[in-house]
Amino acid sequence: VFHEEGIRPAAVKIHKDGRLFACCLMNETIGGILAMDPDGSNQEWIVKGYSVDDLAFDQEGGIYFTDFRGDFKNPIGGVYYITPDFKHIEPFCQNMCQPNGIAFSTDYSVLWVTEFQAQRLHRFDLTTNRAGIPFYFTGMLGPDSCCVDADDNVYVAMPGQGRILIFNYFGSPIGQVVVPGRED
Repeated sequence: VFHEEGIRPAAVKIHKDGRLFACCLMNETIGGILAMDPDGSNQEWIVKGYSVDDLAFDQEGGIYFTDFRGDFKNPIGGVYYITPDFKHIEPFCQNMCQPNGIAFSTDYSVLWVTEFQAQRLHRFDLTTNRAGIPFYFTGMLGPDSCCVDADDNVYVAMPGQGRILIFNYFGSPIGQVVVPGRED
């Protein structure tokens, strides 16, 4: 439903109002979150100037998103919050190395974030304002997108390794799915 030369969508999420929110990675001139109707019409930039890789809506319709920038020499990426009226943007966690996937626990009390280049899984407890890194990944090509199932298990895609790692509510590894043919 959407294609525009130079725009690099990385993820799409559906807002409670039914619109599609496309996360657009930064190119030379543009990146951000582009909202549109399901048929691709009525396009509106919610935010520009960020290399948005993924986003998660909170219960009120606000947006947490990852700004996929930085590296170990220059950790300029971060997680940001956009208020439900889309008028204000606030830093949530800065100085990160390419934060990538983001997802909420089922009760919205925990925010999970993967950090691609630093190879970390972050767990932010929004009820206690405590944060931690329950898992450090190994190998080349770090963690990518993540999602949470109905039992509050977190699934983290490792496309460069051909597997998905599974963690419990506290971030302890409990399993993995190995993609057939990953050695090829």
